[in-house]
Amino acid sequence: MNRNARRTALAALAVVSLVLAGCTSDGPDEDSAQGKKAVQMEDSQVQAEKQVPYPAKELAYPLTRKNIAKRLVRMNDPNHLSYVYQLSYTGEPINYMVIKGQLTYGDAQLNPTDAIIDGCNSTEYCPMQVQAAGDDNTYGDNGDFWYGFTATDVMVTFTGQFLQSDAPLTLAKPVPDLTPKK
Repeated sequence: MNRNARRTALAALAVVSLVLAGCTSDGPDEDSAQGKKAVQMEDSQVQAEKQVPYPAKELAYPLTRKNIAKRLVRMNDPNHLSYVYQLSYTGEPINYMVIKGQLTYGDAQLNPTDAIIDGCNSTEYCPMQVQAAGDDNTYGDNGDFWYGFTATDVMVTFTGQFLQSDAPLTLAKPVPDLTPKK
């Protein structure tokens, strides 16, 4: 049997096993302590739903989805300006920079972070999940940081606490503008 046929047969066997495993159990025995607790929880959930039904009709305007879509559109604009205020450990603004485009998390990758390899190196196929090399062809995370680019195309990296805004903020006391000038 060739490797592709073996993979197909193993996949089919896995699907059949999952289907059969799902069909062999009706849940906990209602006479057991676990079964009695499950029945009580189900009854409690039914009563709660009757007393306070899910307000599906009142949720006609999906505000969360609208906010997510608006943020995606706004942050996908390469000319969008962001004012990034770096904060001290006590939360006080200590400086700010103007970023053009969006801030990006340091561990964001263009490629998948996992790979499936053949762990047997023989005639059998033994799929095994391993960490893939990152975009820079190295392994491991890149650290906990954010980065962005200024209007003059200088890359800046942020660690620690910060606050990002679409417009300059009015602060209790002025903070220095540390936007690099090219």
